[in-house]
Formats: sequence, C-alpha cells, structure tokens
Amino acid sequence: MEGVTFYPGVGTIDRSRPDRIRILDDTGAVRIILRDGFIYISGLLYIGREPRKNEKEDMSLGLSLLPVECLESPAFCQTVLEVAPSPDLLREVQEIPAQPVPRRFNTYLCEHESSGDPRYGNTQTTGSGEKLMMVAVRELLRFADHPGVFEEPQNRAVWAYLRELPEDSMIALYWD
Repeated sequence: MEGVTFYPGVGTIDRSRPDRIRILDDTGAVRIILRDGFIYISGLLYIGREPRKNEKEDMSLGLSLLPVECLESPAFCQTVLEVAPSPDLLREVQEIPAQPVPRRFNTYLCEHESSGDPRYGNTQTTGSGEKLMMVAVRELLRFADHPGVFEEPQNRAVWAYLRELPEDSMIALYWD
C-alpha cells in the first residue's frame, strides 16, 4: 500500500481478496477496510493499554453490548459498547440465559451479504457466525462488582452506561 504506514505489532494486513485490503487487530477482528478508494471502519477502533499476559491467551473472545433501543418491528440499536478483554468476565457473561433478538434487528454491525463490508442493517448473527442473542440489563448489572469490570476503566464506563438504563431493557450480546 503506497503512502500508508503500518506499524508492526498493531495487527495484520489481509490481502486475500483482490478487491480490498483489510486491516485486522490482534484478535483477528476486522477494523479497517480499504476498498475502491474508500475507507470503511468496522466496529470501534480500540486504543488503549496492551493486553495483560493472561488476556493474550484468550484474545479470541470479544464482546460488544448493543442496547436495544426499540423492540418494535423493526427493532434497532445505534450504540455499540465494546467490552474490554477480561476472560473471566466474558466466560461468566456467556453463561447468562439469553433469548434471540427480534427477526428484524438493525445495527451498525451488519455486513453486506456479498462484499462483507460493514453497513447498517438487519443483524441476526455475531461476528463468529452464531445467532445474536439478548439479555436483560439486570442480568449484566450482577457483574458490576466483578474484577473484570471494576479493575478495567473501559468496562467501568460500560457498566456505568448500563446502570442508567431501565433494568428491563434488553442488551444484545455481539460475540466476535
């Protein structure tokens, strides 16, 4: 890529498709797509501390919380709360009983069917290809005192946001 500086250790460049270049972060998540002279940003670019040693071992697991702003058809979410890596916290969140999102659930984490480019649209599966599920805020608030929340500034901010929502609000769990 002419005129672009890529810093080692930040991620990798995927050139597997001739029509685009994807820059992946250390977890393998697509963060920037350069296609047809345009730059597409997928998800949130996280700038912060280096992962702790025990987090590097489990970096394949990532979670974004999507507050469901409307459950009526079409349901939608325009907010993405990225949870900072905390393997113990994420494993416990995975164990919460969840229900599927509505049949029409529009978010900014939808991928175009043919190109895979990020867009706003119906999101039914996670980045790992599993069915997108949701839980009540009250279920996530049980983890407010979890070390993965109170020891991580980004997660403290996410849980502060959750505390401001009605406890019966629904949150989609986008695993990638």
